[in-house]
Amino acid sequence: MEFAEQIMVDLINQGYRGNLREHFRDEVNQARQAIGEVLKEAARVAASKSGYASYGDVFDKLDASQGLLAALAEGEDSAEERGWITADEVEAGLGHD
Repeated sequence: MEFAEQIMVDLINQGYRGNLREHFRDEVNQARQAIGEVLKEAARVAASKSGYASYGDVFDKLDASQGLLAALAEGEDSAEERGWITADEVEAGLGHD
C-alpha cells in the first residue's frame, strides 16, 4: 500500500467521510513538519559527534525521512493530476465495502 493510501485509510478510520482532500492535506502538512523536526535533530546529532548515535544511524533516518517526503509529494501530485477521491472510493478500492 502506498504511503498516501495509508493516510487516506487512517482518515477513514478516524471517521472522516466524503471529500478527504483538506483532511489529507492537513495530515501531509503535519507529517512534513514532523519529518522536518527529525531531519533537524539528525543533523544536530551528526554535527555534535556526541556518541549517542552512529553516523549510519543518523543518515539512515535522514534517508528514510526524505523518502517519506518524496512519497507524500508523489501522492499529492497524483491526486492533483488524476483527481481526488472520496472516502467511499478509498474503501471500495481496498475492499472495505
